[in-house]
Amino acid sequence: MSGFPFPLTPVEENFLMGCASAVIRRGVRQPLPDEFSFLADGEEPDPRDLDNIALAAREKAPRLLTQAGAFVTLHVKAHGACVLRGCIGIMEPAMPLILTTARMAWAAAFEDRRFQPLCASELASLELDISVLGELSPCFPQDIELGRHGVRLEAMGRTAVFLPQVPTEQGWDLEQTLEALGRKAGLPPGAVNPEAFRKGISRLFRYEAVLIGPRAV
Repeated sequence: MSGFPFPLTPVEENFLMGCASAVIRRGVRQPLPDEFSFLADGEEPDPRDLDNIALAAREKAPRLLTQAGAFVTLHVKAHGACVLRGCIGIMEPAMPLILTTARMAWAAAFEDRRFQPLCASELASLELDISVLGELSPCFPQDIELGRHGVRLEAMGRTAVFLPQVPTEQGWDLEQTLEALGRKAGLPPGAVNPEAFRKGISRLFRYEAVLIGPRAV
């Protein structure tokens, strides 16, 4: 893993989810919990806000200041199903986990180009989850255990990533997962194949993740 001292404690999980929820609620100008009341102006968190988030984490959940990558995923309940509403993340452990989560929560809600920015009327049916990422390791297709490993594909100057839960949610086997990664990366049909991996034209990386949630915002 990335050096983060897994697993997270319930206190750490709750604080991480609370921060993500507060950032999203801030963006649609809804009431915030008291511990994140300093965010209540409706704009994207600025450096001062991030400093305050870090200070709060240092007091209540200091391990969340460990650098780690993370994805924040949003779903809305519609017609008895959960429909994707946004998903943004950073693979590399470039920032403290709590700040990565805050930034990615905002991005998933308001900057995912596949969707319109979130609005307040959607909060009642919105759920979020957070995937805390482990270290990327180069691998070949046979090294991937679906349901356990997330996968990153690099080929022809393009990249695509699936979180560990995606293939099992979709009911894909390994071949279908790799084909879907290729489509997501915008690669031509047949570009993801054993020969390309053997020659290093296409490269795979696997990682593990700790999933927190889903929970209501």
